[in-house]
Amino acid sequence: MKQTLEKIVYQLELVGKTLQLMEQRVMDSEDKLQEVMTFIKTSDLDYVSSLTIRIYCSILSLFCHLATTTREQGHEHEQV
Repeated sequence: MKQTLEKIVYQLELVGKTLQLMEQRVMDSEDKLQEVMTFIKTSDLDYVSSLTIRIYCSILSLFCHLATTTREQGHEHEQV
């Protein structure tokens, strides 16, 4: 009877240690997942920001070109 109880206690301790290891691995995986998610969010924002800046510069360049063209056409009409 004593041996049986000792085996049960040993098995329970082993199960407890196994659960602790599994919990630690889950927490480590969650931490790594959080790091990856943060990196993706940051990288996406950087990408969107640089893309937004390029689009804004292109639109600004287009407006400048249109303004110059409109001004030149106005001068042509004044000379006629």
